[in-house]
Amino acid sequence: MTGTSLPGRAGRTGASHRGSPRAWVWSGLLAPPLLAAVIAWETVREPAVSAGRQSISLLSEGARGGLLREGEVLAGLLVLLFAWGLSRRAAAPRALLWAELGVGMGLSLTGLFIEQHLPAPGAFRVPSPWGYLSRVGMVHIAAALLLYTSLFGAALASALKPSPVGGRGFRVISGAAAILLIVLLPAFVAVAGTGGPSGWLERAAALVAMGWQEALAVSAGRRRGVPDPTIL
Repeated sequence: MTGTSLPGRAGRTGASHRGSPRAWVWSGLLAPPLLAAVIAWETVREPAVSAGRQSISLLSEGARGGLLREGEVLAGLLVLLFAWGLSRRAAAPRALLWAELGVGMGLSLTGLFIEQHLPAPGAFRVPSPWGYLSRVGMVHIAAALLLYTSLFGAALASALKPSPVGGRGFRVISGAAAILLIVLLPAFVAVAGTGGPSGWLERAAALVAMGWQEALAVSAGRRRGVPDPTIL
């Protein structure tokens, strides 16, 4: 009996192994629209925060900002689950897997660590383009840096190295996203440092990032046999 197995059990085991990563890949489809919807809703609810001049993070401050904080944490966890699903694909580029882990971690940490008020004059504080930061604010900025750096790295890795995750069209999309991010993000920081209208630059970068992340999930889903969500 050694070396043999029941056909029914083998078939079920094989199907479960193939289906497991596919289920987790679906989590990548949910994260970008979830985050976009929360940002849009909070923007409408908080007219005092100028979308053109002020940072998205200001929408998460105070008692009414809990929805955005929770949305960022949840979206980050979904991306981490998506990265786990990609890791089950042996041919997926290792650089892409690590970058996606950074995206998920960075997004969740930006929601967990929010500067609720400016630090007092005598307290620990560090100057930045967005005003004085406490230790919590510094962690938030570091998490945002991890998020956007990882997004750029993921897009660049997808553009430069062919993989089963996406075809030639996706590589072109990834290259365009990487170029836009490397232009928009430094411009956002530079304009914020001068007190200029940096909000629209950050939102443009976020839109590019969320669009590329969704494209990655759709492309990976198609390669796994997941239906295209746009036709459901």
